[in-house]
Amino acid sequence: MRNDEQQLIKDEVDSTSQELYDTAVDLYEAAGPSAVIEWGRRIGLRSSPCTPCEMETPDIGDRQGTCCAVCGSVK
Repeated sequence: MRNDEQQLIKDEVDSTSQELYDTAVDLYEAAGPSAVIEWGRRIGLRSSPCTPCEMETPDIGDRQGTCCAVCGSVK
């Protein structure tokens, strides 16, 4: 794979992660954390423990790391 192809893939992953995060924020503001958790399950996001939330929450990740879909903290 050439460098320009690799960059396109990285940019697409980052763009998708940002779109997921934006959707999670909108859901949180409209219906609270339980809506974000249910949405994450419905679309198949991986979940892991989130210390600030004190529960398992959906993960949103890109090449820079993974964050909580509910509170946005780094996991």
